[in-house]
Amino acid sequence: ETIANLTDEHPKYYDSVTLEYHFWGDSLEEKKLQRAVDLSVEKYCGVMEMFRRFAKLEIRAIFHKD
Repeated sequence: ETIANLTDEHPKYYDSVTLEYHFWGDSLEEKKLQRAVDLSVEKYCGVMEMFRRFAKLEIRAIFHKD
């Protein structure tokens, strides 16, 4: 899920972005899933790197137990 704030003045841009990664299940391997999220955010995602240049980023991994 992506939650973002768009500035009021032109040119409008996103100045803060929160990304929530939601996982559901009874037998989640939370450490492995968190590691996958971390690698995506820190190393492999070019879009994330682009957003870092102009927006405050907040990343959350949320684990839902069924």
